[in-house]
Amino acid sequence: MSGRHHWLFLIAGSLSLAAGQWLTLWLLARTAPPETVGLYGLAVAWAAPLCALSALQLRSLMATETHLEARFPVYLRLRALAIAGLIIALLPLFLVNLPGFGTGALLAAVAAWRVVELGSDFTDGLRHRERSYFALGVSQSCRSVAAFAIFAISFLSGQSLVASLLAAACSALGCALMVDLPVLRRHWIATRTSASPSDGSVPIPDPSIPAKANSMHGILIFAVPLAMVQFLNLGVIALPRLLLGAFSSLDEVASFTCLVSLLSVSSLLASAYTASLAPEFADALHSQHQAATSLNLAAARSLLLRAGRRVGLGSLPLVLLLAVAGAPLLRAIYGQGIAFPRWSIGFMALFAALWSLAAVFGTAATAGRRIGIQLAAFGLALASAGVAGLIWIPVHGVDGATASLLVAATVLLSSYLFYFRRFWLPGPWAMASLPDEAKPQTTWGSA
Repeated sequence: MSGRHHWLFLIAGSLSLAAGQWLTLWLLARTAPPETVGLYGLAVAWAAPLCALSALQLRSLMATETHLEARFPVYLRLRALAIAGLIIALLPLFLVNLPGFGTGALLAAVAAWRVVELGSDFTDGLRHRERSYFALGVSQSCRSVAAFAIFAISFLSGQSLVASLLAAACSALGCALMVDLPVLRRHWIATRTSASPSDGSVPIPDPSIPAKANSMHGILIFAVPLAMVQFLNLGVIALPRLLLGAFSSLDEVASFTCLVSLLSVSSLLASAYTASLAPEFADALHSQHQAATSLNLAAARSLLLRAGRRVGLGSLPLVLLLAVAGAPLLRAIYGQGIAFPRWSIGFMALFAALWSLAAVFGTAATAGRRIGIQLAAFGLALASAGVAGLIWIPVHGVDGATASLLVAATVLLSSYLFYFRRFWLPGPWAMASLPDEAKPQTTWGSA
């Protein structure tokens, strides 16, 4: 049940993680003052991009890694260093006062939950490359259910928000130790066995892998730029929220946070589906013969068309639903304590649709190791969101924040389309659009 056609398991797992985060916000919106929801939203806006930067997006690299067995120990060391660094950085926050929070404990507690996810995310990368989507979905669902259940019990029993978040993080950690640690141990044993054959012979290195590709530097030259891509990605979402906190009220931060949380379902579905295609994109874009061929170009073009068509059609129902009954639906979900301006609902629906389509091209760029394209696209998107937010948010509040997101999504998708247009053109333009791996001696080359 874990074959490549069962990408629905990957979507189910991703949705379960998103559902845990969304239910946490929903519970706060239903039981706590809007100011508490706003503070939680600001803490997430700070923590999510920083944790993403530390994650180095190793899961995405592992999912598209053509020599994962040989490079597994290096990937493992990188993830262990990242987790250790984050833990050391978070500990002082429990003792530091931060402007707008009163204490850094809330920020540290939100980040602690995400640090736990980093460990499981590494094992998910192993499953992803093997296309074991059923096992991956089960792991994500278990962590999500356990974490939210403990959070809800703790928070509703009268515990503080910080204590409840820490309890949820501990619950997710316990679940990860039971579900993910055995998988990690098996991969480690298999790697050590292949590195030291039982007959005592010296293992022969794969001649197709340059020596420096198996070093930490050989992975970091892709991991660091890719981490910057995810940092910019989440920064686009977080920046309007932070600007609302600076120029408006916590009530409007709460409104924006709830809107983003609900509409992220569409982009999560798109990301999960396109992520299931990452190995196929990698196989199509990494020519085994180190030469650009019409075959791998045609395969990549076919994948782009198929994924774009399905993602576009999949996001359409959500856009129509919000256009017809957005305000009553949001009030029914989050209650009457949080207001949702009419224009902001439409802006966010359009943003979700465009952002989902951009995920298709982002996955293809990651599989082809064209990280520079993503850096440029997300950099332009973040800059445009910042400029639009500074102009509109002080005047229009939530409407201005959602409008700035729509501008960012339009810029992002336009940037990807500008680059990938060469996939549809014949002749030298099409060949020039192939990734560096499809050209001689550039896979781990001059970077």
